[in-house]
Amino acid sequence: MQEIAEYFLGNRHMGKQYVDENYSNWFKQIGERIDNLTYKHSTVAGRTIKSIIQALEDIEIYEPVETNVQIKHFIEETKKSLLHMVRSVNVKKSYLINISHISDFSYAWNVIDDYMPLIQQRIKDKPRTVLLIKTLFKKQASIMNLPLGRMMEANSEDIENVAMYYSGELVKYVKRVLQVIPTSIFENLEEISNLLISKIPDFPVKLSKEELKNYTQFENRYQLAKLTHKISVYTEGILCLDKALMGVIQVDPKEILVEGIRKELVRNVSKQLHFLFIFTHKGDNQELQEKLQTLKNKFKGLKKSFEYIQDFLNIPGEQIWREEVSRIFRINLDKEGIKLISRKIEFENDFDGGISIPQFPIVEGDSSPTFLGRMLNQLIGILSPEKVLYLDQVSNFYSTTTGQQIFGLRNVVSLEKDLGIVYLQSLDQMISFRIVDDIKKFIREFGRMIGGGGI
Repeated sequence: MQEIAEYFLGNRHMGKQYVDENYSNWFKQIGERIDNLTYKHSTVAGRTIKSIIQALEDIEIYEPVETNVQIKHFIEETKKSLLHMVRSVNVKKSYLINISHISDFSYAWNVIDDYMPLIQQRIKDKPRTVLLIKTLFKKQASIMNLPLGRMMEANSEDIENVAMYYSGELVKYVKRVLQVIPTSIFENLEEISNLLISKIPDFPVKLSKEELKNYTQFENRYQLAKLTHKISVYTEGILCLDKALMGVIQVDPKEILVEGIRKELVRNVSKQLHFLFIFTHKGDNQELQEKLQTLKNKFKGLKKSFEYIQDFLNIPGEQIWREEVSRIFRINLDKEGIKLISRKIEFENDFDGGISIPQFPIVEGDSSPTFLGRMLNQLIGILSPEKVLYLDQVSNFYSTTTGQQIFGLRNVVSLEKDLGIVYLQSLDQMISFRIVDDIKKFIREFGRMIGGGGI
């Protein structure tokens, strides 16, 4: 109203200039009436607001106002705000108290987990439901009202710690609920991986017109687009959410999405590595090569599909892949190293602050706690000095009976190319651990033999 008043005085530009002091004074008075409104007397305030709205509707018919689009827009916005004020001023205190009691989650601290499967199924069926449950997450913050209210009355010094604890529990609950989205994404990611690896070939640098038809793959590309759209719809809901306070902790939906994707990636890769490197025949080179080839295909497909969807999810897919796969190998390597030392220490899975790596039971018939140890045991069995001969000139191992190449530089280059340098680094450190352990055993045994008691 003040801006319109200034326009009619000639101090503000809103299209064609029109100076009229009477109009300026009228809008200035309306602005003062709005400024003097108070909610203490709801009935009087409601009547005053209605009279202001009626006055604004009456002045809209005059030519200086009707012909100016900007002024009409300001008046419409003012009327909307006034109508909202009418509704707000008529809300009685008793209604607010009733709403507070009905929506209070304090009583539901131990039962909200029971509703998680229902919420997750709803999100999975209709991903846009995430926008609706935003209000649910916000209302769950009222769980803290009861304990914190009593602590405030008692002037307790622990109120900050208690608020942080309850806020942390609420954030954990939100993350568990929304984890259904990354889980659903990875269910579709496997299909995308199969399409990109086995059915849709990569375009070469140069391509003739005659060969173009072979690369079109309309049906497969339609299926790929369909799966990609499904994934983008899953993430659209969570990415549309704004940052919100859960108690005293601010929650960023995008961070929850990235964390959930990291968790699913770690779970899937760890599961593949564990179950793939379970050997039925010790020292069987063919079985090892088959499993390595299977792992190459799985890694190649998963990595390629992960990089393919990163733009649709608005995440750094390649960086996440590199960081989490490296962490999986590093933590499994640490478990193998801890097993070999004589002074036992408790293994901390999340010592680096990342997502916990899934733990699997030790495979029957093999003492190694991880897939790295089982693979090295298999490799040692294959390259046993009784079975193979190493030729330094060609950097290869050959069978002593058939003369065929068993393992060599070509295999190492292939592993580095398909599985990454972190795989070879982990294997190299595992061999170093075993060498150190064998040397210590030899020193102890030799010490007993010569009567020195060992080290």
